[in-house]
Amino acid sequence: MSTPTSTSTDPRREPSTPAQASLYQQLRGHLAALKLHTAAEHLPAVLDRAAAEKLSLTAALERLLALEVDATEARRLVLQRQSRRVVRG
Repeated sequence: MSTPTSTSTDPRREPSTPAQASLYQQLRGHLAALKLHTAAEHLPAVLDRAAAEKLSLTAALERLLALEVDATEARRLVLQRQSRRVVRG
């Protein structure tokens, strides 16, 4: 799956109006409340990339949630491997 990744060199644009900044903070708050930490972490990069590529809202949301799903699946695999080690002891 091809999904965007965030790096420390990603250009990050600030919301251009106070209303946009407020909505952005509300969105990050919702992601945090839902414990979607990977999505919250990658939100700025996904939004910037979506704007640059002129993606639809649906496509941008799919990219953001795909990152969260990938991270969840990776954590699940790690936990499964760890539990197998404990059982084999």
